[in-house]
Amino acid sequence: MTAVAGIALVQPSGRPGSLRRLLRKADGFGLIELLIALLVLNVAIFATVAAFNAGILTLRRASRTSTAASLAERQLELYRALGYGSIALASAPLDATYTSDPQAVARMPMVGVCPGTVPPEACAAIQPAVQGGDGNTYRLDTYMHERVEPTTSPFPGRSVKRVAIVVRDVRTLAPIMRVESTFDQSTGA
Repeated sequence: MTAVAGIALVQPSGRPGSLRRLLRKADGFGLIELLIALLVLNVAIFATVAAFNAGILTLRRASRTSTAASLAERQLELYRALGYGSIALASAPLDATYTSDPQAVARMPMVGVCPGTVPPEACAAIQPAVQGGDGNTYRLDTYMHERVEPTTSPFPGRSVKRVAIVVRDVRTLAPIMRVESTFDQSTGA
């Protein structure tokens, strides 16, 4: 019998101290601890690799979007350098990707040939292979709409042309970027 703080404790019958001896033995615990440590380490490594993969995909997507925006703005700069009367698209065969886009609805008719002073890429409705700054190839589709803007004065409305550039992935033809600009006849720009 053992006394602790004045209270008598009775040891269990059977083999006294056998449980203590079993708990003191460390046989097999090193292997189990090692396996648990490896499991925790694997989870941490896989989480880190997944974060790097997500970061790489996000950077690639951002690079493509940035390049597409740059190509669209460069195309619009061609039209900004032209006079209002020179902004037109030359007749060309149009594919289903071009005609099924929402921008193709109510587009203005195309002229027969591109005027001589206008760069050919400014008259092309479809540019199938434009090299981007990131080394990838993109497709540029250009849509033009002409309408008369109403005015509140007694004068008739003024004519404007809305130019929309859609930059697409060459492999999937999915749109990456859409940019629009309006050109006013009264200002000539």
